Amino acid sequence: MDIKKVTVAGGGVLGSQIAFQSAYSGYDVTIWLRSEGSIGRCQPKLDYLHATYLKTLDAMKQ
Repeated sequence: MDIKKVTVAGGGVLGSQIAFQSAYSGYDVTIWLRSEGSIGRCQPKLDYLHATYLKTLDAMKQ
């Protein structure tokens, strides 16, 4: 079985981390959220994880 797509139910603390790590590992990720308000709460978490990842890469280059 060759898994290429991942769907994560929920974009809270755990869901956003799972989604980010899955995307980082090369999977096509969809986050399923139950309301429009959830989108506004999920996006900042993903932005934070992305910024932290970039800082870590920069630190490793030095």
